Amino acid sequence: MVSRLAKALQAQQTNDDSHQEKSHGRWSNIDLEPTPPAKRNWSAWYFFAFQFSIAFSPTTYNIGSSLYAIGLTWQTIIVASFVGTGLCCVVIFFNARGATLYHVGFPVYVRICAGIYGSLWFIFIRMIVAIFYMGTQTYYASRMMDVSLRCIFGHQWTDIPNHLPESAKITTSQMIAFFLTWLFQFPFAWLHPSKAGPLFVVKSVLSPIAYIATMIWALVKFQGVNLDLAKISVSGGQLGWNFMRAVNTVVSGVVPPMVNIADLARYVWPLTAGLFVSKPLVILIGLFTTAAGAKVSKHVMLQTITSNIC
Repeated sequence: MVSRLAKALQAQQTNDDSHQEKSHGRWSNIDLEPTPPAKRNWSAWYFFAFQFSIAFSPTTYNIGSSLYAIGLTWQTIIVASFVGTGLCCVVIFFNARGATLYHVGFPVYVRICAGIYGSLWFIFIRMIVAIFYMGTQTYYASRMMDVSLRCIFGHQWTDIPNHLPESAKITTSQMIAFFLTWLFQFPFAWLHPSKAGPLFVVKSVLSPIAYIATMIWALVKFQGVNLDLAKISVSGGQLGWNFMRAVNTVVSGVVPPMVNIADLARYVWPLTAGLFVSKPLVILIGLFTTAAGAKVSKHVMLQTITSNIC
């Protein structure tokens, strides 16, 4: 009886079948209309995997070691990572709430505050940011591709003649690695978000294995870590301002997902726990790996200085 009453009171669905329903007017198309139930196939695990895997990036990996330069200790860096990630999770959760209820993406969701025409400006800004963000991440990945190809082919890779000027700040081999990286990820651009869930599950499994394996190798190879990497010491008000800079650095890497989370939240309820767990973890892994390498670098430097004195 209750289910029949609820069905009778339910509003009639008009977009269950996207092949039968047509978009109306210049302000609507199949991607802007509310997602039909048949395409709301992101499970809670998919969303967790997305939030978890998004932190496994070179930018997040480098945060821990880079914050040593402003005089923070490793304990302060970890606290800043949790504070910054917690703030990101709050914004993501509330920014995804409307998209989850109405199953609309960012271009439609932003019309709430900016209107029809005003939303075009924010969509344009997001497009520009996405281009730079994608380019930066691809460049980072290409440098890793360059190292991998050097390890595989040895001098056959390093002996590739450079035909680019020094002002380009990139060599021919590095440009080839960049092109190969772009070519490898290009097919994924055709994958519709509603079907991308399994991809993030695979990434959430492979990325931690690679990061943790690298950290273990560094710890074993360099026999521990040297966490005293800060070149300067700060206290008082300067420490407070540097802590805020650290929090801002942590937050800055998650700004794009915080803005466009509506494009994925339209498929399922958001689950921000993945981000809260993974981002501090990646910062800690990167910090320990760098500290292990720095320990040996410092030891080699001392040996060099000693030998020169003698």
